[in-house]
Amino acid sequence: MRYTTTIGLFILLMTSALLADALYEEPLGASAPYPAAMASWQYVGVRFMLDQPCQITNLHTELGDSTSSFFAALISLPTVTSLPQGEPFAAGEVMHSEIFSLAWYGLQPMDIPFAVTVDPGAYAIVFGGGQFGSTANMAGVVGTYNSLPDSTGFVWIPDSPSPLAPWHDTQGLTFNVSVEGEVVPEPSRVKLCLVGIATLCIAQYTRRLLRRKNVSNETHLPPNMRPGCAG
Repeated sequence: MRYTTTIGLFILLMTSALLADALYEEPLGASAPYPAAMASWQYVGVRFMLDQPCQITNLHTELGDSTSSFFAALISLPTVTSLPQGEPFAAGEVMHSEIFSLAWYGLQPMDIPFAVTVDPGAYAIVFGGGQFGSTANMAGVVGTYNSLPDSTGFVWIPDSPSPLAPWHDTQGLTFNVSVEGEVVPEPSRVKLCLVGIATLCIAQYTRRLLRRKNVSNETHLPPNMRPGCAG
């Protein structure tokens, strides 16, 4: 039992070292008075950096005020301060997209399942409508917050007034977006975990084998020579 518990704790520690619930959380200030529109004529997004290979499994945000379908897209960027290059997207920069639907009014927390494995690098998550099969027949809204120094919010508005380009940083505002998933373990760490488990299993097996052998030897001794018997 003791060795089984040890093996279990070892596996738990190794697993917890490899997993991460939140790969990125956008830094947020105080809640802003009004949400931002999310539609075919306005996209919103945040940028982040991953320094290890990761599997993204979920996006958490605040959305509402619509009964239409929208998209969430993962965009590859040259740097974490860059913006998408296309109108709206350039060939090859969209790494993955998912369609989701809203069916309520008012802002509510929402989880969007997202399944993609990515290499280290700079990325953006963009929400909008009218792309990748989404309809956005009715604009939705995204929760907005005051920016902090490390916030990365940006928007795409094709008819932005000069001198703003269609893709541009938000001015003092950002969006509540968390990227969730897990770090993809390096082969060397997987091997280390397997070697550790194998070593503990061998040690447990050897100890039990020796214990059985000792018991077997004791049963073949004369009664007066067995441990615990007086001569």
